[in-house]
Amino acid sequence: TDLRFGASFATGGDLTLRVLVTGAAGFIGQMVVSALAQRETHLVDGHQRHIQRILATDIAKAPLTQLAASSELIQAIPGALSDNGILDRIKAEQP
Repeated sequence: TDLRFGASFATGGDLTLRVLVTGAAGFIGQMVVSALAQRETHLVDGHQRHIQRILATDIAKAPLTQLAASSELIQAIPGALSDNGILDRIKAEQP
């Protein structure tokens, strides 16, 4: 599972966090996504960042659908990262 962090300035100057989790349908990926969804903030570089969105991607669709139903923070993006359409959807979610 690959966990990458990206931050952007939101209205009011608060630092927000959008997280991309690849392999999110796997055992560890599901645990990572669920743990992040239960938090309002995450410590990055010594600063608390508000979690705005969790992008969960994997080739297995069913587990992603279940994850997305568990929290409005989670957005399921099923498909292979080798698919340009999937990459475009991920890029569209960037700040």
